[in-house]
Amino acid sequence: MRRSKKLGAVALAEAKKLKATYADVRIVRIGDQRIGLRLSPERGTGKTLAVPNVTEDSSFGFGVRVIVNGAWGFASSPIVTPEDMTMKASRPRSGRSQACQKSGVRDC
Repeated sequence: MRRSKKLGAVALAEAKKLKATYADVRIVRIGDQRIGLRLSPERGTGKTLAVPNVTEDSSFGFGVRVIVNGAWGFASSPIVTPEDMTMKASRPRSGRSQACQKSGVRDC
């Protein structure tokens, strides 16, 4: 857990450096387990066989939300490294700036 806090602090520091008025980081690990049972008739015997199936899956990643110049931005990645968190924390701001430049809106 301590490593997660340090990684989150990297993204928050980058958002603060870019003058975000709000920022949050979520580092998430999700585990999923499924158990299934398939009933299959055995040929020639009239018996029904129960065939079990067990699957397990997990995912890990992070998301960053920011408000810059009154607009929300979001970025996420399954790669949880300080470098990727820094890049993603700055991405919503640059995307908003490009959108404002293209739209011609003055108060972005």
